[in-house]
Amino acid sequence: MTIRSITVLAAQRDLRKGQPASAAPPSPEAVAAAGQPAGQTSQAGQLDTLTAAVPSDVAALYTSVVGVLAGALKSNPQASYLPLRWGLYGGCLLAILVAVTASYRSLPDHKRNLPVKEIVTALTAFAFWGLIVPESPLYVLVKAPTLPILVALLTGAGAFMLTSILRPWLGKNPR
Repeated sequence: MTIRSITVLAAQRDLRKGQPASAAPPSPEAVAAAGQPAGQTSQAGQLDTLTAAVPSDVAALYTSVVGVLAGALKSNPQASYLPLRWGLYGGCLLAILVAVTASYRSLPDHKRNLPVKEIVTALTAFAFWGLIVPESPLYVLVKAPTLPILVALLTGAGAFMLTSILRPWLGKNPR
């Protein structure tokens, strides 16, 4: 999901404000499709919720820089670039916060000061994803045999948070 799609979700939730809490929220698939070209939709399912929640615009930046670092490590295996990795990870979290807030505030009829639920969901999704992606800071700090176990635990915890806690939370009317 792009920052724009997250903003669309916030705007849709604003439109539902004042409706009963039982009013049907937009499906994550419909919201994810809002950021895609016409005619393309994502497949239904819990995995789509997980992948749609990660802000793709920030994930592209993160992935490309981590990929360059992985290449640099091959030429200089002694360097871990750990401060740079953590800085990139934290900077991307900050970028999500700023971008979602700015994008939402640029809407003409925004109703809330901050789209808190959407920001928390995007930050949570990126926080888990940013740690489990290969060559993240986690891969420097933890080595096998603990690393694959920790990655599996973080993947499960992230999936649970997004599909069981945050997805229903997004369905409730904004306050």
